[in-house]
Amino acid sequence: MTKKKAYQKPVLQKVNEDTDNIIKRAIKIRQDNVAESISLFTQALTKAAVSGYKKGIAECHYQLGIAHFNQSDLSSSLENFIKAAEIYSELDLKKQKAESFNAMGGVFRSKGELDKSLKNHLEALDIFENIKEKRGVASTYNNIGVLFKIQDDFSTALSYFQKSLLINEALGEKINVISVLGNIANTYRQTGNNENALDYNLRALSIAEEIGDKKNLSLITNNIGLVYEKKGNYDDALKYFMKSVMLKEGIGDTKGIASSYSNIGNLYRAKGDQKNAVKYQKIALDLIKSANAKPVERDIYKEISESYANMGNYEEAYKNHLKFFQLHDELFSQEARNRLNELVTGYETEKSRREAEIFKLRNVELKKKNDKIQKQSKVIAEEKRKSDELLLNILPAEVADELKKNARVAPRKYKQVSVLFTDFKGFTEQAEKLSAEELVSELDMIFGAFDRILPKYNVEKIKTIGDSYMCAGGLPTPNKTNAVDVVMAALEMLDFLNKLKKERQKKKQHFFDVRIGIHTGPVVAGVVGTKKFAYDIWGDTVNTASRMESSGEPGKINISGATYELVKKKFNCTTRGKIKAKGKGEVEMYFVNPVIASDSEAISK
Repeated sequence: MTKKKAYQKPVLQKVNEDTDNIIKRAIKIRQDNVAESISLFTQALTKAAVSGYKKGIAECHYQLGIAHFNQSDLSSSLENFIKAAEIYSELDLKKQKAESFNAMGGVFRSKGELDKSLKNHLEALDIFENIKEKRGVASTYNNIGVLFKIQDDFSTALSYFQKSLLINEALGEKINVISVLGNIANTYRQTGNNENALDYNLRALSIAEEIGDKKNLSLITNNIGLVYEKKGNYDDALKYFMKSVMLKEGIGDTKGIASSYSNIGNLYRAKGDQKNAVKYQKIALDLIKSANAKPVERDIYKEISESYANMGNYEEAYKNHLKFFQLHDELFSQEARNRLNELVTGYETEKSRREAEIFKLRNVELKKKNDKIQKQSKVIAEEKRKSDELLLNILPAEVADELKKNARVAPRKYKQVSVLFTDFKGFTEQAEKLSAEELVSELDMIFGAFDRILPKYNVEKIKTIGDSYMCAGGLPTPNKTNAVDVVMAALEMLDFLNKLKKERQKKKQHFFDVRIGIHTGPVVAGVVGTKKFAYDIWGDTVNTASRMESSGEPGKINISGATYELVKKKFNCTTRGKIKAKGKGEVEMYFVNPVIASDSEAISK
């Protein structure tokens, strides 16, 4: 027995050392080669799993979370941080568990989910303070400060930053000092104090250059460019922005590159060069959408809107400003501010062990009456919410409002509406292989995804018929962009199904190939039914759109000549010539290729 232990112990230790050494190598190269570091972390994770080295498994997940975050892959980053926190909790490693919560808070902030971000930071702060981990406390103060800065609560943000700075300076944590100095500088810049902003940025830059911190150098050079732009020194501003882009490209920081390109666009706008402004802002928007960073995306939409307005292109200015407001309301509503403040208040309340209820009533009898009134009000409000929600699930908002006001909806004629149909190839054969529950679940998942895509492009769902999905753009509020809007929605639908297909093929599971058809023309729209309302559209346009779908090919978007004439400057299309369609004779048709052309180009083949 003793001999067995003496033999096993060094083997187990060797495996752990191998794992730890790989992790150390990966951390060392992460800043210069993120892809290689991810490969090493994954290799270490496999070794740790084989040997049952749980601490190593958790560490690999934590480090993978950081690496994926640096690549703007927020979904993978969050997944790894959650796994790390679970294992650290199981091992009762409090410091590492708190660090995982803190990291999760950073991911949620980048996703624009600020209440979840603060919740995770406060959980981390509670643990750090209980175990007297000063570095962790300082880091969390800094992160919370960033959240309040995003909410434009600059006074609260500065108070958290200053507390973090004091601790980090006392501990000699230079990298953390750089981060906090940069946040303080940005806060001063946003409040118009450019001299203080430049001073704090230069202090941060000096430390970053001293220790060769490429990540922070890329951030600080960008921020110095912003300060110089505020001061009207455009040449120095552009120099620092371009330097920041090069640094960020070197470390694969997609979100950071987008931010710098957006700043370059703003700089050109300030100089009066609106064409270059829009050019760089569109580059930034394409990058940031892939990085899924809503706060930055929101700001870019605002900047593009202003550039178009300066060019006199008020239609594009309005469209982009509308997208800005949609994201702004989502991220910065008063409700979001209240949630942040409630979370902080709740934490402080728990921390000081105050057990009194926030809304405690002094008089017991009054409390009973108040509770009764509140309960009745909640029931009424909930029933109204359910009723309104049900109506909006059936009818467009504008139509629902008309129905509630007048108890009827007048039929309307529309001169130009773009109608889209989808249908699945071989649905009947595939359906026979699935149970009823599986089939319904599959259609619900796919059509649910379609439902989420349509509002992005101002497209209205009409109905589903079996495995066919029908929607339209240009109603109930008429517009001139409906053909482009519907094609954009179709491209995202197709992209969603293509990704699903790849996943299913890897797992050797069933999948559906879709045909999509679009036609543009006049329709009549209205509400039918008295007990079960349905919003529907009629006319030859609907029939032709259905023929576009049935005359198409799986995995492609087939559009009519009428639709093509409205979108040809926006999309790369391949002509099919005249194709015979059932009941329509020969119809000019085109396939839409997933490449957007510039406004001035006509790149149809």
